[in-house]
Amino acid sequence: MNPEHSKQEVLIALEKLIKSSNGRIAPQDAAAATGYSTQDVEDSLARLMELYKCKVEVDEENARPIFNFDIPFKKRGEKTFQEKLAVAINIFWEVFKKIYKVAIGVILIVYTLIFVIIIMLVASQGGDRDRRNNNSSRMISNIFSAIFHGMRFAAINKHYSTAVDRDNMHYRYYEKPEHKGKKFIQSVYDFVFGPERPEFDPLNDTKEVATYIRDHSDKITSADIINLSGVDYDEADSRLAEYASKFRGSIDITENGTAVADFRDLSVISSKLEGGKVEYYIDEVEPPYEMTGNTSGRNFGIGFMNLFNLLMSIAVIQGAAQIESGLVIFALGWFPLIFSILFFLIPIGRALTHKKKEAERSKNVVRKILVGQIIAANGGPLTMEQVISKINLQNHSIKEVEEVLSKVVLDLRGEIVIAENGTPMYNFDRLKRELAA
Repeated sequence: MNPEHSKQEVLIALEKLIKSSNGRIAPQDAAAATGYSTQDVEDSLARLMELYKCKVEVDEENARPIFNFDIPFKKRGEKTFQEKLAVAINIFWEVFKKIYKVAIGVILIVYTLIFVIIIMLVASQGGDRDRRNNNSSRMISNIFSAIFHGMRFAAINKHYSTAVDRDNMHYRYYEKPEHKGKKFIQSVYDFVFGPERPEFDPLNDTKEVATYIRDHSDKITSADIINLSGVDYDEADSRLAEYASKFRGSIDITENGTAVADFRDLSVISSKLEGGKVEYYIDEVEPPYEMTGNTSGRNFGIGFMNLFNLLMSIAVIQGAAQIESGLVIFALGWFPLIFSILFFLIPIGRALTHKKKEAERSKNVVRKILVGQIIAANGGPLTMEQVISKINLQNHSIKEVEEVLSKVVLDLRGEIVIAENGTPMYNFDRLKRELAA
């Protein structure tokens, strides 16, 4: 029999069996139901786990793993309509930013220069022509020199640095060139779009797990995945199945009923995944949101320049009857008008969402601290005071902390138990077992 054809047959048979069993399947049962060898079933099942979303569960009665697939099958990485729409909007926004950024600083300065020259020419109609020309030439030379000097910021390589926020949490940001202030054109960009934030690489989690597996006896549990990425148990169980299939690991069940992915052959891990840095969830803190990152004086100067251009473009449009050239009206009127309006509208739009984004970041910081504290205590039991002991309550309200804690308890399959002295205790039994595995 053709080996490739045989693999396809096993895959088709397993897909039908999984659908008929409402998504739940054990390798031993699949082998018995299909008549294929256990090895063939495990190989094909690994392929299906890599393709489709599924979670690792434990059959406590028979001490074996159960793989629970979403029915109907959902491909890993497949996005919902809302997610696709968000991606499309984000792509449009990034393209718009790149196009707008290409000329934003130059246009702001050049139009300010042009309008200043026009005002000077109008105001000095009866003056000495030679002196006026010399002064104008010198001014133009100095301004254009400043423009091109400012544009050199693009050639500067960006480097990460770390800082500490008000919760004593470390985050990464793009550092400024040593001994230098921010370039003016960079300040213009940040005035409109805000300071650039370090981007998340989707491959980092997989690289991180590959390194973690190598450093921890070639084994990993769902609790380890939570410790690394902070996901809830449903997602951690799904990733455990994905990593087991991707890196050819086997799922073993320990005596206390814990599912452990064992990777005996790490040579299958792609070289692209080598060199990943293990960074735990509690340490993956995003920087605070800033409106511009500029000084108030620089913001005032940039805003004043744009307001000046806006008013001058309106003046040109209002005087269009005296200008014969339609090109001049567009170049000195409509184009700078639209540009200047966008220049103000974009940061105004960001300001409307700034508070919401910072509130979301605040909740994420609280969640990281809570998850880190629970894992540091090996799953508890912990009193309320112990769980929140690392949180600075001057920066976060009790209501916010309690709201996040309630969600964390659900995400990590925890429970509240009453101690002998009547004190409520937070206990995470599954997390405790898996951290000790």
